[in-house]
Amino acid sequence: VVGMVGRLSKQKAPDTFVKAAKLIKEKIPNAFFLMVGDGELRDQIENLISQYDLGSSFLITGWVDNSTAYMKIMNVGMLLSRWEGFGLVLPEYMACGIPIVATNVDAIPNIVKDGVNGMLVNKDSFVGVQKVCTGLKNDTELKDRIIASAKSMVKNKFGAKRVAKESIELYKNLEKQN
Repeated sequence: VVGMVGRLSKQKAPDTFVKAAKLIKEKIPNAFFLMVGDGELRDQIENLISQYDLGSSFLITGWVDNSTAYMKIMNVGMLLSRWEGFGLVLPEYMACGIPIVATNVDAIPNIVKDGVNGMLVNKDSFVGVQKVCTGLKNDTELKDRIIASAKSMVKNKFGAKRVAKESIELYKNLEKQN
């Protein structure tokens, strides 16, 4: 199961996801694709899925309250944004133990270190997405190493203890300045 969680909008590049899905399906015939979200491009994306004859291998959930439930069934999680701020879904994927394929744009490389806790591809490179996704399926050692590194990173960098500790330090420093 290859999935993406996000709006179906130009920024999140759902068209790139579908184009990559077509290529992934050629290499991994039993692949299934999951888009968790909705947006203004939904009709266009559904037409592209139909054009590529991928309808029986695709599910678009629409808006959901608990995207984590869907993440837990993914074998790969993607964020193929054309531009991106923080990309909250990335640490969510990490916490769920899902290997990440994401684009090398804006803040994403600050969160995903290529080959360490995820894999980075160029923006709009659906061929690159397919190659990385197929590689992760075939290289279980790399996949396992990425998952372990990502879980460690999300715990140490985004964990509640670190945030609480840094917040306390911030308040203490502000207090000293006054």
